[in-house]
Amino acid sequence: AGFWITVAGTILLTMATLFAIGEPIFSNYVPVLTHPVFYIALVLVGLGIFLTVMNAFLTVIKAYKTSGLPVITFGMLTGGAAVIIGLLCFGIAYFLIPDEIAPGISLDPGLYFERLFWGGGHILQFANTIGMVTAWLLLAYLTLKVIPLGSDRMATLAFVFYVLFMLPAPFIFFQTDINSQTHKDSFTHLMKYGLGPSTAFFAICIVRGMMKQKKEDKLNWADPAFSSLVLSMSLFALGGAVSLFIQGSNLKVPSHYHGVIGAVTTAFMGLTYYIIPLLDRKVWSKKMAKYQPYLYASGQALFVLGMFWAGAHGVPRKTYGTAQNLDSAAKIVGMALQGIGGLIAVIGGASFVLNVLASLMGKKGK
Repeated sequence: AGFWITVAGTILLTMATLFAIGEPIFSNYVPVLTHPVFYIALVLVGLGIFLTVMNAFLTVIKAYKTSGLPVITFGMLTGGAAVIIGLLCFGIAYFLIPDEIAPGISLDPGLYFERLFWGGGHILQFANTIGMVTAWLLLAYLTLKVIPLGSDRMATLAFVFYVLFMLPAPFIFFQTDINSQTHKDSFTHLMKYGLGPSTAFFAICIVRGMMKQKKEDKLNWADPAFSSLVLSMSLFALGGAVSLFIQGSNLKVPSHYHGVIGAVTTAFMGLTYYIIPLLDRKVWSKKMAKYQPYLYASGQALFVLGMFWAGAHGVPRKTYGTAQNLDSAAKIVGMALQGIGGLIAVIGGASFVLNVLASLMGKKGK
């Protein structure tokens, strides 16, 4: 039921966007169209995800009683917990937001949605990161034939470290004024200090495992799962490096977002090539699969670097056309690089979608 509810909500979101109903609000984490259809679609997506995660929780608990809990499964469980806490934050914010900033009353409708999605949006970045790291571990196991973590205990503690920074989130709503800068900063600090250490630990362990395999000449760069693993970690490192130079509200901010989000996407793209055979299908074009991760990740990297360069020279975020004030060669070069990278990434993403759809609709067999 959870899956189909999510599908229904996604279709409604897509339809609302295609038909451009309502006014667009560029709120952080969840941009909004001010129309009841869009609101209903968001609720359906949230409900569907909640039901899916709860079903996964019950499945894991049942499996734990019989055979224990492997590290990768614990990672999935931790990611599910992040989703639940994020949705809880959305719910608390909905009930605590003052009436005076509600749509139709406030002169700034964007303020309402900014407050509504700010806390939960930050916590959902834990879900994204934990999901990506879990995908890294799966890809490492599938391509390196080992999970290079040193010990299961250390890996479990690294996942628990994420949880320690997620758990305080709901209580922030009762300790700070939802309209205050302190409220916003509290969630920013949770994400700022809670995501890096554990992610770095997992990345270092995997790189060490790769170095051992390299000595034995066992690294298969033609395997899309392996290349996706390396490229995902590289994009995440790029996004993290960019974040160190963020100042003000310019394109350096979304350049960071696109680096780390691109890393999440790349990891799951690589994992998909191993999931297809589990669905009793074969990959439609192995040649396309071989080059697709490089195409997508290189385009995404150029997109990030171009956006960062433009932002470093003063191009503001969330502006379009003449409002970007491209009055210098540096700004134009940055935006051009972003456009070229974006085009390459879109081609890489489209080739992935084409290959997966053709695989799923193709003949059975491995």
